[in-house]
Amino acid sequence: MRKRAPAKGRAPGPVFRNDARAVAGHTQSVEGEAGDQIVDEIVLGTARLVLTPLSRLDEAAHQQASGKSDAAARDTRAAALHWRQHGFGPWAIRDRGENGFLGVAELRFAGEGIAGIAPNELEAGWWVTESRRSQGIATEAMQAAIKDVWGRAGVESLTAYIEEGENEPSRRLAVRLGFKVRGRGRGRFGEPMTVYELRRT
Repeated sequence: MRKRAPAKGRAPGPVFRNDARAVAGHTQSVEGEAGDQIVDEIVLGTARLVLTPLSRLDEAAHQQASGKSDAAARDTRAAALHWRQHGFGPWAIRDRGENGFLGVAELRFAGEGIAGIAPNELEAGWWVTESRRSQGIATEAMQAAIKDVWGRAGVESLTAYIEEGENEPSRRLAVRLGFKVRGRGRGRFGEPMTVYELRRT
């Protein structure tokens, strides 16, 4: 995955929903047990991408991009609740020019069930729709999301875990983002994992 330099005359960084560069017509709904709450959320912009807080409004687009209807419903609901409770969470990745849903840049509390990562540690993860992989999209999105979360969540480190023996592109991306191997662990279903950590500098 190659890093791509910003286009001339366009400085990547945060934009706001009333900015013309924000995603048109995509008002974020952050949901909790009390019902829908419409909030004016920050939007992150890069040279090629726009990142918005993942919400239930993204469920259909998530399903189309991932091909997983159950995951789309679960992930969008959990993301909306995480944003509402903690003020940060997973981001929907969209193409700046076409506004197409490309994947998710995940930043959230790990929760219970991962051996090697404490429940209150922040976990990073990412995925990009198959047709847009190997274009540096995950790298670009995660760099923006990580830069933002240092201030938004006030944390000093992030974790990630990748299944052993598989997903070599994710391992390379973790290293590119600055993550270092912290040790071994196990996922929620007992699968062996490599645990990575990124310290704030």
